[in-house]
Amino acid sequence: MLKPKVPVSRAVFSIIAVLNCAAVAVAENRFSLVAPGAPLPRVVAGSHAMEQDAAADLCRYLSRISGRDITVSDKSSSGKITIHVGRDRF
Repeated sequence: MLKPKVPVSRAVFSIIAVLNCAAVAVAENRFSLVAPGAPLPRVVAGSHAMEQDAAADLCRYLSRISGRDITVSDKSSSGKITIHVGRDRF
């Protein structure tokens, strides 16, 4: 089993840091990541195991705090909110 170069907790922290920066950047223009009755965000992961694990952790966290079932998607779409975790074609 290969050991990841970066600990998963560090990858999750990086994702949270990016989301916080995005929130600061759009402070004037508010948006909801998960809202009742609104479409769920699409979470797309890169091909590496660590990226997929980080995306799954993010989905579990968002599902837990929102009460809605958010899962990792295999491809992005033209949905309202797409969260890219790791390296992908985006």
